This record gives sequence, C-alpha cells and structure tokens, in this order.
Amino acid sequence: MFTLNEGIQKAVDAAIKVHYSDADRLEGKNILMRNVLIELIERIIEHDKKSAPITIKELEQEVFLDVLVKNNKSVIVYGIIDRVDFAHGSLRIIDYKTGKVEDGAASSVEELFSSPLYKEQFQTFFYSWLYHSNNKSPGI
Repeated sequence: MFTLNEGIQKAVDAAIKVHYSDADRLEGKNILMRNVLIELIERIIEHDKKSAPITIKELEQEVFLDVLVKNNKSVIVYGIIDRVDFAHGSLRIIDYKTGKVEDGAASSVEELFSSPLYKEQFQTFFYSWLYHSNNKSPGI
C-alpha cells in the first residue's frame, strides 16, 4: 500500500509513460514540469477534501451557445469548462488557474464586464452562464 502522495506520483508517471516513450529518462525542464504537475494535483486534492463529498460531473466540458445579435445575425460563443462538480447541494463550475490569481470580488456584475481586475471571475461567470444555458441546471 502507498500514501496518497505516492499514488499521485505513480499516476503522473504512468500518464507520462503513455504519452512519452522516454518517460523513464526525464531531464531538466521535463522533471520540473512533472514536479509542478504533482504539486498542482496535491493542492487540488487538499482543497477538495474541505468540500467532500464531491461528485465530479464533467471534465474539460465544451460548451457553445448561439447568441442572436444585431440584424438577425448570430455569433457562437464558446468555452471549455475545466470541471463541473456537485457538492453540498450545489453545482459548481471550476476553472483551474496555474498562475497567481488576485483575491477580490467585483462590487457589481457590471464591474465583471468592465474591469480586467476580475477577468478570472468573469470567465467563471461566463462559463456558468454557458453551462446553464446548455443544461438548464439550477443552483450553479
């Protein structure tokens, strides 16, 4: 038997072997990328433990919506939602970020659309709207 962290390392190594024939001889930046991946997975699991139990509904879910604009023309809006899950009676739309995201909340919905300070929050809001429009899901 092995620990959760050992299991993560084994799963990452197995996934690398599926895609790269020289996986047993990783060097330099590839070793760094492997270690970053393991650290990100460990962070996600630690965060998810706080919300357990969780039911993952979708991963890498593509969502589209045909939106009517001026002169009876339409445009397709599109996004890829990293994860949709269900926890504590609510459907959650999750968009993972690997860089630093500033904490903060827009004071209004209008501010989400007008300030680049809230681009990550806007993206999650947008993905929630797309998901709901495609699935008619309550409680997002």
